[in-house]
Amino acid sequence: MNDCPVEGLEPVEYDDETNTFQAGFDSAELPPSHAVVKVVSEVCDTQPTDFEPLYSAIDPQALDRICTRHPLDSQEGDCVVEFTYLDCQITVKSYGYIAVQPLAVE
Repeated sequence: MNDCPVEGLEPVEYDDETNTFQAGFDSAELPPSHAVVKVVSEVCDTQPTDFEPLYSAIDPQALDRICTRHPLDSQEGDCVVEFTYLDCQITVKSYGYIAVQPLAVE
């Protein structure tokens, strides 16, 4: 894993019971789409420029609009977006959570 901190992104942690990598992020400092790319690049241990762009799986601007928390949204419920990217199941929650679960490749 990359030990270089990214502003707005918590360190990636691994849960061996669920085979899931998880990280928190602050959408006020880092757009959700950028956070996803950073976490996936750590999980895959590669540079983001070495794999297909996020827009091949999901519209990054739409992800940012849906999963960016705004101060006036405190009365709103949290949004959850799930999609597959680079043989991983990605879950992004608007309160600032990303989970990356590698899919079994047969």
